[in-house]
Amino acid sequence: MNEFIKDLGLLINAMLIATPPLLYAALGSCISERSGVVNIGIEGMMTVGAFTGAALCYFVPGAPWLAFVLAGVAGALVAVIHAFACITCNADQTISGTAINFYAPNPDSLPYIFLSHIYSLSTTLLSFVSVLPAQ
Repeated sequence: MNEFIKDLGLLINAMLIATPPLLYAALGSCISERSGVVNIGIEGMMTVGAFTGAALCYFVPGAPWLAFVLAGVAGALVAVIHAFACITCNADQTISGTAINFYAPNPDSLPYIFLSHIYSLSTTLLSFVSVLPAQ
């Protein structure tokens, strides 16, 4: 019983730590929905901001407010990309937001795709597939 209480306390602690950012995202999504904007990419914008803030805190120690402000700027830049795609290019808001959610958690994915050679990538995939057991 003591172990159960300890695990329950850890679960409640983790829940209270993880809930506020999600509530802020939900609040922002409600506000954008009331204005007529379908902002599916809000999680991706938050991810870019969080990654930027964490990277700046790591590389520029002692400047947490700078990291906080630039994290907001990075998220706003992703929002500008979303606005450009939807307003100027007449893209669907849902598709643009989904694309933001696909690419935002992977800051290395696009540079890797552009900088890698198709031959080396296919060779790596073929060597990985050859190691898999046959059925």
